[in-house]
Amino acid sequence: MQNVFIWLTGKNARSYSKSKWKHTDDFEKVQNYIRLQIENSLNLGWDKKDIIPITNFPIEHMGVKAYEAERYCPWSSFVNKPVVVDEMIEKGVINDNIWLHDCDCYQLLPFEFPKECKDWGYTRHDPRRMKNQGASGFFRKEGYDIIHKIAEEIQICKAKREEKFIPIFYTNMSKKKVDKRKAYLEANKGNESNRYLNKKRGLENSGIFADRFSFLDFTYNLGIVKYFKTKYKKASKPIKTLHFHIEKKDPKDCFYFGKNRYNVQLVTEELEALLIKYGFIKEEDKR
Repeated sequence: MQNVFIWLTGKNARSYSKSKWKHTDDFEKVQNYIRLQIENSLNLGWDKKDIIPITNFPIEHMGVKAYEAERYCPWSSFVNKPVVVDEMIEKGVINDNIWLHDCDCYQLLPFEFPKECKDWGYTRHDPRRMKNQGASGFFRKEGYDIIHKIAEEIQICKAKREEKFIPIFYTNMSKKKVDKRKAYLEANKGNESNRYLNKKRGLENSGIFADRFSFLDFTYNLGIVKYFKTKYKKASKPIKTLHFHIEKKDPKDCFYFGKNRYNVQLVTEELEALLIKYGFIKEEDKR
């Protein structure tokens, strides 16, 4: 399995609107997210060759060098992951099963590719809904065609948010929604607006990879304060990854300080040391 994490920033992003990119005012912080992920991965036993940071700026840390992506989605920073992963598959950089995650999704202990995962899988965003949570996902090598198709459709439709777009491919539209969409397409023939394209492509791609998709245990992506009570209860223990914004008070209280329904502090001492080392927690503020 390869450990793939991505950060494309407004810095050095050519003509792209910087307002759509995170931390454009603090490039050192951006780099520290990458450095923390690299060191944490090495500490947890990953081989250097299997750690795959993907950026649009040069960075090397502890013998791990980032791969620089050439493809971008200038209309939104929230749909780049499938696009740049597809690029790295084409280049041969990615050539195994992958764990694909955000830089604020932190691994807590070693784990293998989830056995229950089919060709691709995510955890749920809301435990009661079909929407996936995109901060942590898994793809088998046999699922590269899925990544390619999603990346292709994102660029055709100019999709703005990955988590609203990806469910098209693993859920089947209801008859009511299909009929409504068909009526819209019939009434707007020849209209190539994004709205038209989204409806047309969504109809064509509805559920095409449903039989190859798995919703995964919350242990692979425990996050979102609002749903913490339910997700933590359902997750296999010990928790394998945390996804939370350390810079925001409520997530920090919940996941770091343990101010949650179960009074459990989930950040390990090893991860805490790295969060302090890279400036995300002040030494005097540690728990």
